Amino acid sequence: MSFFIAKNIANGCGWEASPIVLPDCSFIYIGSLDSAQDIPALLNHGISHVLTVADFTLNYQESPNLNHFTARISDHPSQNIFAILEHCIDFIDVCLRLNGKILIHCAAGVSRSVSVCIMYLMKRFSLSPEDALALIRTTRPFANPNVGFWHQIRLFAKHNCDISLAKSAFNSSNGGSGILSNLITKRNIANAYMKDLQDYLDCLHASINPPEENLNRWKQAAENLRDNFIKESLHYEHVEDSVARIIVKAADEKYEALISELVLTLASLGS
Repeated sequence: MSFFIAKNIANGCGWEASPIVLPDCSFIYIGSLDSAQDIPALLNHGISHVLTVADFTLNYQESPNLNHFTARISDHPSQNIFAILEHCIDFIDVCLRLNGKILIHCAAGVSRSVSVCIMYLMKRFSLSPEDALALIRTTRPFANPNVGFWHQIRLFAKHNCDISLAKSAFNSSNGGSGILSNLITKRNIANAYMKDLQDYLDCLHASINPPEENLNRWKQAAENLRDNFIKESLHYEHVEDSVARIIVKAADEKYEALISELVLTLASLGS
């Protein structure tokens, strides 16, 4: 199903929220707390529903025409977004069935609200995680789910957007608390192995020449570990999470340097 982006529609009067126009011309806006608190802008843009995806709520008692729902969640990788997702999707569906317009917001309009919108687009328009994020970034280029939410988005795709199955898979994998700890474990393993490699190269530089078959074995082991490390972490390239990117980039650069040095050593031994 095709759809297009309405660029800069929401920015005519300085409103911060970013619009996405669906095939039936329904609007989904993504924004920050500031956009949700700007009542005149909400009314000017025809917003009928506000979905707050945050660990706080807003009071719209003086705006009775605004339908409001709060899905309580913190912006932390350990948080289980599946616990609120079904309620969020139902609220968005109700809005769009009524030909309304909805603002989905969190504190900054970067992680929580974007994650819910990605999963809605996946569920209702069969988008991949990458395509949904790319769509949102067309009008909101700084959209950036945290590393734990992105992991859950990937699980959602893997389980064909079945919330129950994805939630069970998430819980059985130690939930969000395991995401960063797994990366840290990988980093520590990588650092320990790279230290061994460095010690081995130091021996080479000191003219302690090991047999060539040992060099080949170390080179292959290093390449395998690097490939496995990067393979497990590749999906984080789509979400510029600083912790994940630093870990992967540092490990990859170190691996490449050590492996290149081993290759040169092998070549010199063979000459």
